[in-house]
Amino acid sequence: METKDVLLRLRTEKKMTQETQMLLGLFLGILVMIVLVLKTRTHTFIALLLAALITALVGRMSPADAITAIQDGFGNTLKSTGIIMLITGAGGALGNVVKVSGIGEVLGEMVVSWPIPAILIPVIIVALMRIALGSATVAITTAASLTAPLMSVLSISPLLMSLSCCVGAISFSYFNDSGFWVFNGMFGLTELKDQVRCKTAVSLIMSGVGVLELLIAQFFI
Repeated sequence: METKDVLLRLRTEKKMTQETQMLLGLFLGILVMIVLVLKTRTHTFIALLLAALITALVGRMSPADAITAIQDGFGNTLKSTGIIMLITGAGGALGNVVKVSGIGEVLGEMVVSWPIPAILIPVIIVALMRIALGSATVAITTAASLTAPLMSVLSISPLLMSLSCCVGAISFSYFNDSGFWVFNGMFGLTELKDQVRCKTAVSLIMSGVGVLELLIAQFFI
């Protein structure tokens, strides 16, 4: 009986030691990654690879198993996100063409000439840029540079201008938006009509509510 208790205690202690070593490996991996990125300015990709390798080796994985685990992680991730990366890259290419060619400036000048409330001008510019570029961040950045010089002409406060740009940025999420595919992938939406109804239509409704709020807020800000 005592022998069984001793063996059980030894197994428990060994298991705790292994678990502690695994946690230590994870901690060291994360620490090395942070130091490499922040202190030595190592590329994030290399830092993440080294962190994964350190975590595996310190966690008592064999070098062969560690490399296999990293390769499998790459394969599974790229298999699920590859299409998103391609679409994002294509959207970025289109966005750079719009920016470099001067189409964005022409678009902004065209919208400014329309007989609409001044508060809606940034909304429309950003929305059109969002449709063309796909990325809400790039659309806001590009449209902000176009609309910023118009604040004095349109007599809009910087706060309302910022809110207007944000409302335009959420206006139309569709195929060239990487977030569109991330959302549909997370919720398992494979049919086109379901994807448009659950993401694109909802983004339009959100933008419509935002426009109403802007029209009301302009009397108080």
